[in-house]
Amino acid sequence: MLLSYHKPLSMRHFLLILICSVLMAGSLQCRKNRGSCKTITVHQYYNCGTFGVQFDGDPFLYQCYSLPVQYQVEGARLCILYTVTDDPRACPTFCCGGKIVTILSVN
Repeated sequence: MLLSYHKPLSMRHFLLILICSVLMAGSLQCRKNRGSCKTITVHQYYNCGTFGVQFDGDPFLYQCYSLPVQYQVEGARLCILYTVTDDPRACPTFCCGGKIVTILSVN
């Protein structure tokens, strides 16, 4: 009967493998999102004097201060790359607070 003896990994090798795994997973995630955009419809944001965006399949309207002027047309349909942040301000109207969509690019 042959018994195989495996040398245990040193802490340095273990950390190296862990770091490489994390970097590979991160690079795959970046590749997955690169170039994909989400389709939105542009709407007036609740009479606040700004525009908002509504994502396809999402009933909510999100504030968007970064919509380029040439796209500020009610009902315009665009494909955008974006980020979403929280607006911590509180006010008695719908004009502040909540989620804000920041447009990175329009495709």
